[in-house]
Amino acid sequence: MNRPRPSVGHQRKRLAKRQRQHVRPHGREAALHIRTHHVHEVALEIAPRLLKGAGLAPAKRVLDLLRAEDAAFSLDVFGGEALWGGADLPVTGPGITWHGLTPQDRLHRAYPAFGFAMHLQRRLEPFGVSLVESMYAGCIAIASPAGAYAEIVRHGENGFLVEGDPEQPDTQERAARLILDLSRKPEPLIRVRDQARRSPVAWLDVARSWIRYAEALVGGRMNELPDGTVCVECGGAEFGAPDGQHCVACGNYRPHVCPD
Repeated sequence: MNRPRPSVGHQRKRLAKRQRQHVRPHGREAALHIRTHHVHEVALEIAPRLLKGAGLAPAKRVLDLLRAEDAAFSLDVFGGEALWGGADLPVTGPGITWHGLTPQDRLHRAYPAFGFAMHLQRRLEPFGVSLVESMYAGCIAIASPAGAYAEIVRHGENGFLVEGDPEQPDTQERAARLILDLSRKPEPLIRVRDQARRSPVAWLDVARSWIRYAEALVGGRMNELPDGTVCVECGGAEFGAPDGQHCVACGNYRPHVCPD
């Protein structure tokens, strides 16, 4: 008898309770992107690392739903199995442009052309590098609350989290409806996009935060870190660092709130 697959939310909570000790965001290069296109451009972009369960099938289904309402929507697919020594198999379909394995510098230049970055997946994302890069380029994140995504995206502020199994039609329909609604309301979209661009942390701030944490941990001075703030998840003591707030009890991370 097969056991039912845990929901994305359940997996995230279970992983956090059992394994999380300290969370640190990925940084970004200060001059990585220059955004040049207007807010109404509505092409989609999915994470360039296309592994099984990494979101290609949900993205294609969301695209089909969007194109049923507006044929202007399109999906660009970067990456492929060649990254892991396999053969790249072209991804085809109405509105889809397949790029295959793409050099990082070309991928970075391509990011600003897209309105939305699709990250709907069951797999608990360990890093979220492509999400951070696309947000810094001004893409609107449409992501599952799986692993790192839930720690990077603040729903409704710098992107959007879509609860539910991304392989199920009801979740895909909610994602498509969200994108349609956003594309028809440019003012809220501009605000979220601006927050997304300001959210990624500079690598220098990430490095400074690591140094502060490591010196306290190795030196046996962790009790000196708390700054009086309280963790929103467990109620434990937090400490502030250049990249955000960190809980010394459960490891929860929350970024600094970007000013409007």
